[in-house]
Amino acid sequence: MDIIHNIIAHGAVDGVQLYINTITTEILNYEATTLTNTTIVMIMMMFVLMTTLICSLYILWAYEKSSSRDPKTWPILGAQLEIRRNYEHLLDWITSFFTDDHRTVRIRLLARTSFLTVDPANVQHILKSNFSNYPKVNIL
Repeated sequence: MDIIHNIIAHGAVDGVQLYINTITTEILNYEATTLTNTTIVMIMMMFVLMTTLICSLYILWAYEKSSSRDPKTWPILGAQLEIRRNYEHLLDWITSFFTDDHRTVRIRLLARTSFLTVDPANVQHILKSNFSNYPKVNIL
């Protein structure tokens, strides 16, 4: 009803603008005066949850890094730093990860994950058995 009274008393545009200003002022005053214990507890809970999530992700990353025989990866950057460090002898560095029982290597680069394999069964699966399931890049 307040908006109708404002429109009648001040005209359409001024009445609506006056009503919006009144509502905005009330909202700002309400938010400034109602920072209660519940709000503080909610903010603290969100902080604890975010801290727990970040710590959990770090622990998972550290465990994966220590148990993997693949190149060292970093959060967000992936193996970019390791590749840059070993750029002069990149082929030797990559082939050093292949052993008799470890024939497929995962390399993460920024947001992309690549797999390199020397396992004949994997090569046959990719190039012969399920050729249509793997993306191809048109070079020319």
